[in-house]
Amino acid sequence: MTRTTIYPVFLLLALLLSSGCLPSSFEKARQKADAGMEADACRLYEQAILDGDHLLDAHLELARLCERIPNRLTLAWFHYEQALQLLPDDDARRKAIVTAKHDVMKAIHTQLEQAGFRESGDLRLKVSLLEEHARNLNRWLDELRQENRLLRLKLGEDAQP
Repeated sequence: MTRTTIYPVFLLLALLLSSGCLPSSFEKARQKADAGMEADACRLYEQAILDGDHLLDAHLELARLCERIPNRLTLAWFHYEQALQLLPDDDARRKAIVTAKHDVMKAIHTQLEQAGFRESGDLRLKVSLLEEHARNLNRWLDELRQENRLLRLKLGEDAQP
C-alpha cells in the first residue's frame, strides 16, 4: 500500500474506535451471557469492571451470574455489595438489590449448614478457617526455617543441616 491509501484506512479505523462501533467488554459479556456462556461472560464482566465500563450494571450482572454458578455465592454477595455502594440512595433498584443480597446470604448459610457448620452461627466456620490459617502459617514457618538453615550452610555459618 502506498501512503495515500494507508491514511484513509487509519482514518476509518480511528473513526470506528472513537464512534464506539466496536463492542465494549460489557456488551460482549451480555452477548456471552445471553448465549449461555457463563464462564466467558463472567470474565468479560470482570474486565468491564476493571475498565470502568458500565460499572454498576457490570457488578449487578456479574452478581446475578455468580448466583447461578456453584461455589460462587460469595462472589455474588460481594458484587451486590459493590453495586449497592455505587447505587444512588434514591434509586428504585435499591430494595431489590438488598433483597437479592440477603437471599444470597441465606443460600450461603444453607450451604454451610449442609457442610456441617451448624454450631453457633458462623463461629465454627471462623474457628475452622483460623485453624487452617494457623496450619498454613506453621507450614510456611517450617519452610522458611529450612531455607534459612540451607542458606547458612552455604555461607558456612552453621555446621548442622
